[in-house]
Amino acid sequence: MPIPEGIPGVKSATVIVRAIALGEVTFSDTFKVLCKELRISLLLALALGILSWLKVLFLSHWTVIPAGFTLEKIGFVIALALSLQVVTATMAGALLPLLASKFKFDPAIVASPALTTVVDINRSSDLFYNCEAASEYIKEGFVILFFR
Repeated sequence: MPIPEGIPGVKSATVIVRAIALGEVTFSDTFKVLCKELRISLLLALALGILSWLKVLFLSHWTVIPAGFTLEKIGFVIALALSLQVVTATMAGALLPLLASKFKFDPAIVASPALTTVVDINRSSDLFYNCEAASEYIKEGFVILFFR
Protein backbone atom coordinates (compact mmCIF):
# COMPACT_ATOMS: atom_id res chain seq x y z
CA MET A 1 0.00 0.00 0.00
CA PRO A 2 1.47 3.37 -0.91
CA ILE A 3 2.29 5.69 1.98
CA PRO A 4 1.13 9.10 0.64
CA GLU A 5 -2.55 8.67 1.58
CA GLY A 6 -2.10 10.78 4.71
CA ILE A 7 -0.49 13.72 2.95
CA PRO A 8 -3.82 15.24 1.77
CA GLY A 9 -5.02 15.10 5.37
CA VAL A 10 -1.92 16.90 6.62
CA LYS A 11 -2.30 19.53 3.90
CA SER A 12 -5.96 19.98 4.77
CA ALA A 13 -5.18 20.28 8.48
CA THR A 14 -2.47 22.84 7.77
CA VAL A 15 -4.81 25.02 5.72
CA ILE A 16 -7.56 24.80 8.33
CA VAL A 17 -5.21 25.57 11.24
CA ARG A 18 -3.96 28.64 9.35
CA ALA A 19 -7.54 29.74 8.62
CA ILE A 20 -8.47 29.31 12.30
CA ALA A 21 -5.40 31.30 13.40
CA LEU A 22 -6.29 34.15 11.03
CA GLY A 23 -9.93 34.11 12.12
CA GLU A 24 -11.17 33.19 8.64
CA VAL A 25 -12.87 29.98 9.82
CA THR A 26 -14.74 29.07 13.00
CA PHE A 27 -16.54 25.94 14.13
CA SER A 28 -19.79 27.33 12.71
CA ASP A 29 -18.22 27.05 9.22
CA THR A 30 -17.65 23.31 9.61
CA PHE A 31 -20.25 22.20 7.05
CA LYS A 32 -18.98 24.64 4.42
CA VAL A 33 -15.36 23.63 5.04
CA LEU A 34 -16.14 19.90 4.92
CA CYS A 35 -18.11 20.25 1.66
CA LYS A 36 -15.21 22.07 0.02
CA GLU A 37 -12.66 19.55 1.28
CA LEU A 38 -14.88 16.66 0.15
CA ARG A 39 -15.03 18.01 -3.42
CA ILE A 40 -11.26 18.43 -3.54
CA SER A 41 -10.56 15.02 -1.99
CA LEU A 42 -12.93 13.23 -4.39
CA LEU A 43 -11.13 14.72 -7.41
CA LEU A 44 -7.76 13.79 -5.96
CA ALA A 45 -8.98 10.31 -5.04
CA LEU A 46 -10.29 9.75 -8.56
CA ALA A 47 -7.00 10.81 -10.13
CA LEU A 48 -4.88 8.73 -7.74
CA GLY A 49 -7.21 5.74 -8.05
CA ILE A 50 -6.98 5.73 -11.84
CA LEU A 51 -3.22 6.18 -11.79
CA SER A 52 -2.69 3.39 -9.24
CA TRP A 53 -4.96 1.03 -11.18
CA LEU A 54 -3.06 1.76 -14.41
CA LYS A 55 0.24 1.27 -12.62
CA VAL A 56 -0.81 -2.19 -11.48
CA LEU A 57 -2.00 -3.13 -14.97
CA PHE A 58 1.02 -1.88 -16.90
CA LEU A 59 3.87 -2.54 -14.48
CA SER A 60 2.78 -5.85 -12.96
CA HIS A 61 1.99 -7.93 -16.04
CA TRP A 62 4.95 -10.25 -15.32
CA THR A 63 3.88 -10.93 -11.71
CA VAL A 64 2.71 -14.41 -10.76
CA ILE A 65 -0.89 -14.09 -9.60
CA PRO A 66 -2.67 -16.72 -7.47
CA ALA A 67 -5.63 -18.55 -8.97
CA GLY A 68 -8.90 -16.66 -8.76
CA PHE A 69 -7.29 -13.24 -8.96
CA THR A 70 -6.61 -10.96 -11.90
CA LEU A 71 -4.55 -7.82 -12.31
CA GLU A 72 -7.80 -5.94 -12.84
CA LYS A 73 -9.16 -7.10 -9.47
CA ILE A 74 -5.94 -6.42 -7.63
CA GLY A 75 -5.60 -2.98 -9.22
CA PHE A 76 -9.23 -2.18 -8.44
CA VAL A 77 -8.83 -3.11 -4.77
CA ILE A 78 -5.67 -1.03 -4.43
CA ALA A 79 -7.24 1.92 -6.26
CA LEU A 80 -10.36 1.76 -4.11
CA ALA A 81 -8.38 1.52 -0.86
CA LEU A 82 -6.14 4.42 -1.89
CA SER A 83 -9.12 6.55 -2.91
CA LEU A 84 -11.04 5.89 0.29
CA GLN A 85 -7.96 6.64 2.34
CA VAL A 86 -7.40 9.98 0.60
CA VAL A 87 -11.00 11.05 1.24
CA THR A 88 -10.91 9.86 4.87
CA ALA A 89 -7.59 11.56 5.59
CA THR A 90 -8.69 14.84 4.00
CA MET A 91 -11.97 14.93 5.90
CA ALA A 92 -10.25 14.07 9.18
CA GLY A 93 -7.60 16.70 8.47
CA ALA A 94 -10.29 19.34 8.06
CA LEU A 95 -12.48 18.25 10.97
CA LEU A 96 -9.91 17.65 13.72
CA PRO A 97 -8.59 21.24 13.94
CA LEU A 98 -12.15 22.59 13.94
CA LEU A 99 -13.13 20.25 16.77
CA ALA A 100 -9.99 21.14 18.70
CA SER A 101 -10.75 24.85 18.44
CA LYS A 102 -14.35 24.23 19.53
CA PHE A 103 -13.15 22.53 22.73
CA LYS A 104 -10.49 25.22 23.36
CA PHE A 105 -7.47 23.05 22.49
CA ASP A 106 -4.64 24.20 20.30
CA PRO A 107 -5.58 22.96 16.79
CA ALA A 108 -1.97 22.86 15.63
CA ILE A 109 -0.94 20.50 18.42
CA VAL A 110 -4.02 18.27 18.37
CA ALA A 111 -4.34 17.82 14.59
CA SER A 112 -1.05 16.09 13.82
CA PRO A 113 -1.04 13.18 16.31
CA ALA A 114 -4.78 12.56 16.01
CA LEU A 115 -4.64 12.69 12.21
CA THR A 116 -1.71 10.30 12.08
CA THR A 117 -3.59 7.84 14.30
CA VAL A 118 -6.77 8.04 12.22
CA VAL A 119 -4.89 7.58 8.94
CA ASP A 120 -2.83 4.64 10.21
CA ILE A 121 -5.87 2.81 11.54
CA ASN A 122 -7.93 3.44 8.42
CA ARG A 123 -5.12 2.46 6.06
CA SER A 124 -5.08 -1.13 7.26
CA SER A 125 -8.81 -1.51 7.73
CA ASP A 126 -9.61 -0.05 4.29
CA LEU A 127 -7.24 -2.40 2.51
CA PHE A 128 -8.43 -5.52 4.36
CA TYR A 129 -12.10 -4.61 3.94
CA ASN A 130 -11.63 -3.93 0.22
CA CYS A 131 -9.86 -7.25 -0.29
CA GLU A 132 -12.67 -9.10 1.45
CA ALA A 133 -15.37 -7.20 -0.45
CA ALA A 134 -13.62 -7.74 -3.76
CA SER A 135 -13.36 -11.46 -3.23
CA GLU A 136 -17.08 -11.71 -2.39
CA TYR A 137 -18.81 -9.12 -4.57
CA ILE A 138 -16.68 -8.27 -7.59
CA LYS A 139 -17.23 -10.84 -10.27
CA GLU A 140 -14.65 -11.52 -12.96
CA GLY A 141 -16.94 -10.44 -15.79
CA PHE A 142 -17.89 -7.18 -14.07
CA VAL A 143 -14.31 -6.06 -13.56
CA ILE A 144 -13.23 -6.91 -17.12
CA LEU A 145 -16.38 -5.42 -18.66
CA PHE A 146 -16.17 -2.29 -16.51
CA PHE A 147 -12.54 -1.53 -17.24
CA ARG A 148 -12.29 -2.42 -20.94
